[in-house]
Amino acid sequence: MGLARAFERLPAKTDPQTTKLIIGHVVRMQEEIGTGGAGFRFMYAAFLEEAAARINRPALTELAAQLVEIGDLWREFALVSARMIRDRDPLDPGLLATMLRAQAVSEKKLFTSLGKAARP
Repeated sequence: MGLARAFERLPAKTDPQTTKLIIGHVVRMQEEIGTGGAGFRFMYAAFLEEAAARINRPALTELAAQLVEIGDLWREFALVSARMIRDRDPLDPGLLATMLRAQAVSEKKLFTSLGKAARP
């Protein structure tokens, strides 16, 4: 949630260029340099589907579907951010912070459920 808080503190009204640069760097880290963005979520979802079949744990299939949805939301975050950076939509770091918080809640719920489903 620290990143969401940092987004809320960005100087969008007084220094929109710096705000856009920072948002752009975060999205680049997310999509290209860091975690691979949504891509790793999709790969992990495919792994969960295969694991569900191999170890006969249907709950993993449902969690895989949830993880695909989370990946889709990460891609949406990147798209919304890019539209703001390119002045296609109004610059609104608060909206991005809200999206980040929702992602955090979704991922925490998913990985908590995954921990329970993985137990024998």
